[in-house]
Amino acid sequence: QEGLESTFSLGTQTTTFVRELPPPPEIALTKAGIYDANTNTITWTVNVTPPNGVPLSGYRLSDNYSSNQAYVVSSFQVNGTGVPDSNLDFASNSVVYTFPDPTNGNQIITYKTSPTTFGAETGANSSTERSNFTNAASLLRGSDTIKGPVEASVAVDWLNKTGTVASAIDYIMKWTINVSVPAGATLTGVSITDTLSSGHELINSVSYPAQYTIGANAPQNFTAGSSVGQYSISGSEVTFELGD
Repeated sequence: QEGLESTFSLGTQTTTFVRELPPPPEIALTKAGIYDANTNTITWTVNVTPPNGVPLSGYRLSDNYSSNQAYVVSSFQVNGTGVPDSNLDFASNSVVYTFPDPTNGNQIITYKTSPTTFGAETGANSSTERSNFTNAASLLRGSDTIKGPVEASVAVDWLNKTGTVASAIDYIMKWTINVSVPAGATLTGVSITDTLSSGHELINSVSYPAQYTIGANAPQNFTAGSSVGQYSISGSEVTFELGD
């Protein structure tokens, strides 16, 4: 923070001194994001809370999002009221909003982005793979950064696997693999490869059928083979063909 230079003259004597400016007001800035698979969008929420009596007029909120997402047109809101995109400044993967005069009290800013790729999830390890989407918000005044960057991230998990005991007597486990496809996305040529633990083998019988369900459709039974609706086994790996 630069000081303010002043000059004091008395007769032929001139004294110049610099007065230190008070520190900028302590403004609270928080950030969070939530992914909605039904709309394939992330809603980012920023809370800006100034001290009592400190207006936010002229301050700028700069929000930077990772390159694997895109801004959703006309999604920017302040305290629930839409802000036209023409009132915003856009750069590469960033949006900047300037608080108008007057702006007082807590401000809640929301806007949406849409993921453009989920390339981080290859299906190689369903227990650890995630597609991560990050965002960082800063509050600016002139050339100074008053607060931030405050970061938030959203992890989207396409694959999830759970296991339950189907028969404790026969030592049979039932495994369920869920694939979550975001709205608007279309998968083609889908296959799922699952690696069985040592000492395990696939059971596909009347009592314990291998099945798949797509959406709200009724479960379908897998049969042995390499076509859609079938499974094949290679060593400890079982590949299920789901097709388009």
